[in-house]
Amino acid sequence: MNSERNVLKLINDISNLTLFVVDQSTLQILYCNQTAAKAGFRRGVFYHPDTLSFDAVNFHQGDYQYFAEKSILGSNVDVRVKRTLWDDEGRQIPALAISVTPHIFAGEVKIRHDHSKDLLQGIDVLFDEYVVIDLVDDRYISPKLGPCASAFPHAGDFTQANDLYGKMLIHPEDRQKFWELTSTKSLRQNMPQENMHIVGELRRLVAPDSFEWIETHLVSTIDAQTGHLKVLWCYRNIEKQKQFELSQREQTAWIAQLSEEYYAVYLVNLSNNTLRGLRVPEQFKKIVHMEECYDKQFSMYVNEFVDPKWQQTLLKITNSTYIIDQFANDNNRIEHIFKNKQGFWLSVKIIPAPGYSDAYPYAVLAFEDLTQKVEHSLSEKTAKMAVAHMYALAISVDMEHQGYNCIHYSEEILSLQKRGRYRDFYAQFHQQLLDSDKALLSGIFDAKLYSRQTYAEGELRIWDKNKKLHYYTYYSTRISTIEGEKIMLLLRNIDDKKQQEHELALLSADRMRHHNIANALAEMYYAVYYVDLQEHRFYILRLTEIITANMLKGLEDHTEAWTTFVNNFVHVKFRKQLSEAFALENIYTTLTQNNKNSVEIELLRRFANDKYEWVRLEAQAIKNTEGTITGCVIAFRNIHTQKLAYERQQQALKAALLSAEKANTAKSAFLSNMSHDIRTPMNAIIGMTTIAQQYLYDPVRINSCLSKIELASNHLLELINDILDMSKIESGKLSLKESPLNLAELIHNLISLINPQLKEHQHELHVETYNISDEYLLGDTVRLNQIFTNILSNSIKFTPRGGKLKLEIKQLTLAPTGYGHFRFVFSDNGIGMDQEFLPHLFTPFERSQTSNTDSIEGTGLGMAITKNIVDLMGGTIEVTSAAGSGTSFTVTLPLKLADKQPVPVSAIHSELQALVWSSTMIKLMPLISCSSYSNCKLPVKQYTVLKKQITN
Repeated sequence: MNSERNVLKLINDISNLTLFVVDQSTLQILYCNQTAAKAGFRRGVFYHPDTLSFDAVNFHQGDYQYFAEKSILGSNVDVRVKRTLWDDEGRQIPALAISVTPHIFAGEVKIRHDHSKDLLQGIDVLFDEYVVIDLVDDRYISPKLGPCASAFPHAGDFTQANDLYGKMLIHPEDRQKFWELTSTKSLRQNMPQENMHIVGELRRLVAPDSFEWIETHLVSTIDAQTGHLKVLWCYRNIEKQKQFELSQREQTAWIAQLSEEYYAVYLVNLSNNTLRGLRVPEQFKKIVHMEECYDKQFSMYVNEFVDPKWQQTLLKITNSTYIIDQFANDNNRIEHIFKNKQGFWLSVKIIPAPGYSDAYPYAVLAFEDLTQKVEHSLSEKTAKMAVAHMYALAISVDMEHQGYNCIHYSEEILSLQKRGRYRDFYAQFHQQLLDSDKALLSGIFDAKLYSRQTYAEGELRIWDKNKKLHYYTYYSTRISTIEGEKIMLLLRNIDDKKQQEHELALLSADRMRHHNIANALAEMYYAVYYVDLQEHRFYILRLTEIITANMLKGLEDHTEAWTTFVNNFVHVKFRKQLSEAFALENIYTTLTQNNKNSVEIELLRRFANDKYEWVRLEAQAIKNTEGTITGCVIAFRNIHTQKLAYERQQQALKAALLSAEKANTAKSAFLSNMSHDIRTPMNAIIGMTTIAQQYLYDPVRINSCLSKIELASNHLLELINDILDMSKIESGKLSLKESPLNLAELIHNLISLINPQLKEHQHELHVETYNISDEYLLGDTVRLNQIFTNILSNSIKFTPRGGKLKLEIKQLTLAPTGYGHFRFVFSDNGIGMDQEFLPHLFTPFERSQTSNTDSIEGTGLGMAITKNIVDLMGGTIEVTSAAGSGTSFTVTLPLKLADKQPVPVSAIHSELQALVWSSTMIKLMPLISCSSYSNCKLPVKQYTVLKKQITN
């Protein structure tokens, strides 16, 4: 009895142990220690569980323990409720013993002199084992022993019993610490006076080969009767607390990881509806710090920051009551994507905190910015939706790591997770396959297959759980991802197709033939309608266009349906024709007007985006067995591509015909001109030959005839050369022969060549040069002469007698390295050309047809040849002309520079300015338009020769 009084005294002496006992049925307080009394508890009053925020159900069941973050007895306390029988004046009352102690976090042994940081669970109700030790005579008494300690006596020598206790019941790793804590020597040294308290944590045997953590307490007091210093030693099992602390550490690490991945993280106490921010963005801090419950705080956040479209759903799934219900139904992940008022996509994830329980009712709210992910995945989601509609299974297999990723599966034959082991997938797939198809499966997932071919495809047959066979087409290929090479397998269910094939197989050969013909014909048309002329009804047999189908849906009266179709989809210029032709009263006439019982009409029809395309309407009469027309089928075929192609073909044919006619006309004119041009010199040759034969002994007469024969022959040769040159140009065989040339000599020879023609027509030719710094060049002398001769010859021919011709030669400043850039301008005051003819000037066989040109000889090839030679040399030729105002040709040519340097001509610079040829004289004249003649470097020798010729 003294021991019990000592224990009760010890319990009252511990200031931070709140202990009280209540009647289980009435909740009347039967006992409370001094700490409980100071907190307001009184014997005889009634206690309400809400005082410490108990769960009412668990409270009445007893044996209930939980951690309270806040309470009337302080923060971070452990509350324990345990059932017991309370002896009240001889009555055994079913009662609940309630203890509240400060929460002790994991740590080593601590000696506490001030009582304020310790706990003691109490006597029989609160402790699993307790012993009273007399430190004076080293004896003990043990009113209650814990599990596996039944072999120990309830009283005796403490040192002996303590040594045996440590060896039998304490974990080997904790024995030394146990003896250092509980030996008589240590107790006398560490607890020399009353009201001292030591706490320690050890592992004790609770079942064979099973140790659990205990919290041991040592409290010193003075026996009131004997005056001996005694110690109360007791322990309680804290295995669950240890596990809880471990989960708390895991939770701390887990929350830290969440804070890195999510921009906002909150911890919600679902029991008292409070919110604590773990990672709070700046703009949300004012809401978190408000003295409101969680539901109100989150409602304020939603109203201020969330797009109104998403507010209602978000408030529902984040409500604390909803979260508790979801967790209770094992839905431990609540997730929702929403949009804020700034247009960003966000995700909120709600999950239970590690160790979630009634004792630790916390949930974690984590917010993630998904804007980039959502926008990036739109196309992927669209693709997945397409896959989902097309395929029953889409799966990728990582053969290297032996795993699979199920992208989509819409059936129940296979039991597939989102991700899993390849062998599990293969085993169940292989088991469900038809035996004859099993060999295909191993080939599909053989990487060697795809080194020989890019993909594999075929058919597989799979049994379902009801032993029904299903048909699939498969497609497999190897794909490269950031995770490495994978094999993609797609399965499409073709049961419907196989069923159709089976049904078709049951049809008779004749019905099948008709069925196939009807399908084939239907595929040729994008729309097929049937008109019942007896019931005036309109039926849609085939229509691939959604817009038209929606507009005609539900319209059965032919007049209403046809009017709707024509007014909305037929081009305005065809509406009247189509409306009248297929009005009920006119259909019979329309179909029978050509005695064919059918009609075809081409028209423009509106499709999507208001785009009109050509279609062909084909209507065929339907007759009954008596031969009477009872209806008609109206079919539409899109012929837009063919129509455009036909129109382009017709335009091309017309253009080709016009070009051919034009070419034929030009060639006819050419042959006519050539006949005349060739006949003239040939007649001259024959005539002069005949005259020469008659005057064989008259040298003067023969010499005259030979001169004229030579002149006619040269003209004939010129005609033939033009024809040959044009033939070479057209065949691509015309080439240039590069050789050294002197520009002054080239011009001198050119003037000598055309001088007879100038005399004949009594023309004057002015030659002017500008800025000539390079006269030794490389080029094709023959072709250059041909260009210049053709142009000058035309100027001579198409300029009336006594005309003025001019040749300007200028070396341009800009030229590629190693080249000289020369411009030759030929102008005259001749008859000129009409503007309509200028575009055809360089076309073969073309000649200006005017009264002034009809009598002038020519093949129409000269300018075409000139243009082609200029192009071949990399130059350009341009012409300006007007009828009656003369013509000007500008030829620009790049000519290579020769290495040879010109001979100085300073002796003639002051004298030679320009050359003027006329029919009666060739003389030197000063060139007023040229500022300096020093750039025209005519060699002295050539000039001397030229001067001599002029003198002669």
